[in-house]
Formats: sequence, structure tokens, C-alpha cells
Amino acid sequence: MQFRWDAAIGKYEMRETPSADWNRLEALESRFGGPPSEYDVFASDGSKLPFFMPVWAGQSDKYVGLARIFQSSRARAFFAFGLATAPDDVPVRGTKTCRFGEDEIGDGELALDLTAGTLTGWAAPFWGGGVRYQLVQTSFASGDTTFAATFGTEGVLEGRFFGPRAINIAVRAKGGGPGFAALRGMMTGECTG
Repeated sequence: MQFRWDAAIGKYEMRETPSADWNRLEALESRFGGPPSEYDVFASDGSKLPFFMPVWAGQSDKYVGLARIFQSSRARAFFAFGLATAPDDVPVRGTKTCRFGEDEIGDGELALDLTAGTLTGWAAPFWGGGVRYQLVQTSFASGDTTFAATFGTEGVLEGRFFGPRAINIAVRAKGGGPGFAALRGMMTGECTG
């Protein structure tokens, strides 16, 4: 999946690789006022495609956004996009606390020791009834732009920093437990410290 903002036409565009054609997103009127967040998608020939995309672009998390592809009422794909932190712009000293979350998916918190290159934290599913998974077997080194951890039963959490000095994050979680104890989807957040 590729996603971009085309400044020449003032619209988002997306394409599924290996397709060469970019599909145009057309904003739907917001049901709650304010900037649009849902888009119909049109092929390069102008035909409307059978899915729509909610797109949340840097509204509270300034350098990272989320998008989903919905067909009927089922989400087919989730992805994060934004201005990724450059490798030489990740702080390598001190500590950083990152909080992330998304309605109907879950939330969590990371504590990073940037000097030692260590990561601890937790993640919880939205519908989990109080289930909170501690992150284990973490993968993070001082100066890295990405990180990973495991949680619960075969759960995996992967993430990337966005913005100057790694002030935003996006994480993808999958697994953790059965039914409502599962944590699946993309979440974004802010980092302090």
C-alpha cells in the first residue's frame, strides 16, 4: 500500500502495489462538523471503488496519521503514515515516555531508556475488560527509529517514531489472547521526555 498527498490537486491518493495507478480520495461531508475524516475512493478512470477510507491526519499527533480501508462494515486494512523520524534525529540520551491509543482498538504506554536502548511497557485491548499485557522480549537499541515487543499469547507489537526528535509514534498490535482479549490494529500517540 502506498499513500500520498498530491499538492497539485489538493487530495490524498492511494494505490495498492504493484498497481501503477493512483486512486483519488474524495472527502465526504463530516457528520460532526470540522475537517473531513472519511473519503470515497475513485480509480484513475473515475469509477468509484467499493470501499471507503477513514483518514485521521495529524490532528492531535502532529506528525503521524491513521487510515483504514473499509469494505461494507469490515476493515480490510489499517496503516499509519506521516513524517518518519530520521535516523540521526532520534535522541540517544535520557528517557522518553510514549502513550498511544485508538478507540475500539486499545491503548498502552512505553518507557524508553534512550541511553541504554531498553524498552518496557504495557498494552491493553479496548474491549478486554481490564486485561493489560506487559511487553516482553523487546527489541530496541539506542538511536533506532523502530521497536518491537511481544505480549500475551503470541502477541506482537511493532512501532516507529515520527516527527522531529521522535515526538510521535505509531504502533501495530496483533494477538495477545482469544476473543475480546485480543489487541489488533494500528494506534498512534505522543512521546515526552
